[in-house]
Amino acid sequence: MKAFAIGLIASMIVPVAASAQNMDASPMMQSAIIQGATNSNIIRGMYDGGAHVGTSGIYVGRPGSRGARNIGAAGPARPLAGQLGGQVGGPIAVFDRPASPAAANIAMPYRPTPALRRAAQQGYVTRAARTAPEAARQMEQQFARVDYAKAYRSLISGTGLRENDVADAVAAYTSLGWMIANNSLGDPNPRAIQSVRAQVAQSLSTNPQFDDPATRGALAEEMKLLFVTLHAGWQSAQKEGNLRPFSDSVAAMFAKQTGNDLRALRLTERGLVRG
Repeated sequence: MKAFAIGLIASMIVPVAASAQNMDASPMMQSAIIQGATNSNIIRGMYDGGAHVGTSGIYVGRPGSRGARNIGAAGPARPLAGQLGGQVGGPIAVFDRPASPAAANIAMPYRPTPALRRAAQQGYVTRAARTAPEAARQMEQQFARVDYAKAYRSLISGTGLRENDVADAVAAYTSLGWMIANNSLGDPNPRAIQSVRAQVAQSLSTNPQFDDPATRGALAEEMKLLFVTLHAGWQSAQKEGNLRPFSDSVAAMFAKQTGNDLRALRLTERGLVRG
């Protein structure tokens, strides 16, 4: 079975031609991946169900924010939220407990398109250029060489995750972040990854904005691109002997963006759990 951890290790020993879909992340790019390229408007609050779509695109509000309150405003009841024990738009903490058994059956599909991929890449480079123009130029060169969608498909092979479901994409990104933060170089347990996926799906599904496949697609392609670039940074840091600083930076990034201390969580067959 090939999964994204094995992709990291195997890429160091296979011939160059066989790893043509792997990105190379220079130290400058590694810093930009951590500091400047992430779309904080998408990440912030997503893990507690506060994402919604505003006039400027996908915005994520923490519980109690105007966005979260708007989502939780009076309206028709959502049966799924009731089944899962949550309130629409409410402060559902993704990793407080394992997901309900019903969450494993939540489907949040979308149709990947070239337009969605172009938008994700353009947004990524634009954000990086604000603080690191040279790193952004390098990223643009990498995107011209590597099809991130194909790289993503290869890296999630064996995990049971799909390439056309937003909950799967968020679960992949979160699981990779946990692995990097905790220096876990082994092959992840597919059951654990699927349980993380159920936790994410349970949270996102309570948000009526994600009834729209277009919204799912915008977020999913962003997550897939972030996954591939984060993986590239991890791979390059390993090759260069900078794994510990990169790991520390990723742990700090997730804590700042999501409020989750990945080093205080365990990846288990029940998902990510505290303690």
